Amino acid sequence: MADSESTERPQKRARTLAEPESDAPAQRSTKFWLDHGDVILQVESTQFRLSKGMLAMHSLIFRDMFSLPLPPDEPLVDKCPIVVLSGDRSEDWTYLLDAMFPKEYLSEQKPTLEQLSGVLRLSHKYDIAHFRQGCLRRLKCEYPHTLADFNKTADNWVYIDVPNDTSPNLVAAEVINLAQEIGVWSILPAAFYALATAEIPDDPFSLTSNLRRSEDAIAALTGRLAMMRSYHESPLKWLDRKIIPCDACPQKAECAAERTRLLAALGTRPVIVAAFFVEWEMVKGDRFKLCTSCATRAREIFEDAKLEYWNKLPSYFGLPDWEELKRMDVE
Repeated sequence: MADSESTERPQKRARTLAEPESDAPAQRSTKFWLDHGDVILQVESTQFRLSKGMLAMHSLIFRDMFSLPLPPDEPLVDKCPIVVLSGDRSEDWTYLLDAMFPKEYLSEQKPTLEQLSGVLRLSHKYDIAHFRQGCLRRLKCEYPHTLADFNKTADNWVYIDVPNDTSPNLVAAEVINLAQEIGVWSILPAAFYALATAEIPDDPFSLTSNLRRSEDAIAALTGRLAMMRSYHESPLKWLDRKIIPCDACPQKAECAAERTRLLAALGTRPVIVAAFFVEWEMVKGDRFKLCTSCATRAREIFEDAKLEYWNKLPSYFGLPDWEELKRMDVE
């Protein structure tokens, strides 16, 4: 409840980084209203009563703000100045404060994508370096710029908590949106690849419906088509009849027939045709009947071509090369 100082000067406004966005009545946070707090942050219609010292310890922006003296007629609520943070989401601030005030010592719990996104947005905006770097490290590990690192996390979520029933399309789209917002360009190729190689839903347009920018939707779809059309230059080029059967093949007719069967089978699975970085075991399937010589040659070509294709991956989505993307990253 406001004290007498705030009611005496109704014409005065709380300090703000921009204009408030909502006229909804302010509500105190049930989780972060500290009795010893000496500043109130208002985000949307939620107020957080916090410690200036804690905020200043984490953020250079708040350190500079709180170093300035208060005007003599500054309106107060519960003897605390109010700072309105326009453009922020109250949910994001709850995630950030959860990180600032952890309930578990040295917790190893993985954040959800929503939690990570919220903390990353605010730590980027308010220059909270250690939180920002921690979030970026998790994102870059899940969406790496090297094929070796990609193979480590391709099948499982290692650094982010993603429920099993979450749509891969939604996750990839949200990561692309976040990367564009924050300026983490080096994770875009792997994120676009995840979206481009996802199973097409009943409504094809829903594949990219969660992307904020129409340019990104076009990039994802054109990249997918380009990868599917260029299998003869991809890790699947071992399916060319000039390669299989190989020179050392002892059963050329049988291996030629098997190559034809495999090509037809992969043609009915467009996700595999575009998914050039899957493991060899997934490509050959359970009924692989090439002779040992042809199988060895096919795998050699497949593995060598994977690295070549990884190096070209950004170009499929209209992005600069890997080195340029890394230079563009905002750390």
